[in-house]
Amino acid sequence: EGSRFEVYLPVWDKPIETRAIQPAADAAQGERVLVLDDEPYLVELVEHILRGLGYEPVGVDTPGEALARLSAEPAGFWAVLTDLTMPHMTGLVLARYMREMAPRVPVVLATGNLGGLAPEELADTGIVTVLRKPYTVADVEQALDVVREHKKHGFPTDGER
Repeated sequence: EGSRFEVYLPVWDKPIETRAIQPAADAAQGERVLVLDDEPYLVELVEHILRGLGYEPVGVDTPGEALARLSAEPAGFWAVLTDLTMPHMTGLVLARYMREMAPRVPVVLATGNLGGLAPEELADTGIVTVLRKPYTVADVEQALDVVREHKKHGFPTDGER
């Protein structure tokens, strides 16, 4: 009683997307994408975006569950989209494990801050592009276009680098 609260919210300077999500003309329908983020609402959001773009998302919210899914079906995923900062394991460490299990599955790393990570360090783990948070539908679509280009030109295994 008698308390006063003031809430300050940041200004959003990006335009709000109002277009319906449409699959790209060259997007293959039904390609499975493993989505990992420790925030369940972000997993749901990305699943919704991917479904709208014609992909088949499989969402998980722990690195252990992601590794178990990939281990059970190493050839069952077209790509992986993972967060960088998570409890117990970073997306970078996860990408290294995934590279050992499924060397031909490219990884998209989602993060708000890359810090001092060098592009070579990212490439050595199978990360083909970085998706900067906060991202839009167009950003996700562009990241998957990069994955598609890598696959088109032959995604190398460690022995082929």
